[in-house]
Parts: sequence; structure tokens; C-alpha cells
Amino acid sequence: MIIWFIVFFILSQVIIERNWLPEQITNLRLMHLCIASIGAIFIGILVGLLSGQPVFVVGTVTILCSSIISWKYRNKYDHFERGKSK
Repeated sequence: MIIWFIVFFILSQVIIERNWLPEQITNLRLMHLCIASIGAIFIGILVGLLSGQPVFVVGTVTILCSSIISWKYRNKYDHFERGKSK
């Protein structure tokens, strides 16, 4: 299972950095993205409990959601590191 999490993390980073995400996700504001991620994790909990694989499903959803949130933070606050203001 740990190998799946490592491979999935790498794949999710590739998907995010190559901008293969739908525009509906990339255009969300940061707060709405966090709320949607919490909702997705709760849905993952329910699906995981119903399927009998809670660690696998919740871990996979959490990795994807956290990767998207960290990408959004990097894009939103990247101009601070460069000394620019928007």
C-alpha cells in the first residue's frame, strides 16, 4: 500500500504541474478549494468504510487533495517571493 501512495503522489504531482486538471478545479478560490477538499475526504471516508478499504481510499483522496491545495498556495503566493505585488 505504501508503494501505491508513493506512486500516486508522483502521478498527482505530474498531473498538477502539467495543468491537466479541469478548469473548474484550477479556478476555485483557495477557501472554496479547502472546503471542497474536506468534503472529498469525508466522501472518501464513507466510500472507504462501505468498500472495506478505508485506509486505501482515504489516503488516496487525501494525497490528491493536499497536492492540489499545496499547488494553489504556491501559485497564489509565488509573487511574494519575487518581490512583486498583485
